[in-house]
Amino acid sequence: MRGYDISRKPGEWWKCKVRDSYGRESVNWFETQEECNKQVLYTWESEKSPKDRLRAFNEAIRKMVDRDESKGKLY
Repeated sequence: MRGYDISRKPGEWWKCKVRDSYGRESVNWFETQEECNKQVLYTWESEKSPKDRLRAFNEAIRKMVDRDESKGKLY
């Protein structure tokens, strides 16, 4: 379930806590509240399912191994 919390203590930066549809949470600190709002929207617009994230991770590893093998590095 999506959710977010934007807060600020006097003398500190804005704290932005965001939870996406898959329950993953992130916390970031920003100078302005507007930057926090943009972070919430960015998180929700770019979220991927755990299956899609795993597929992208596996593809990245495969590309690194292929690159190393093409340069003669064997494992």
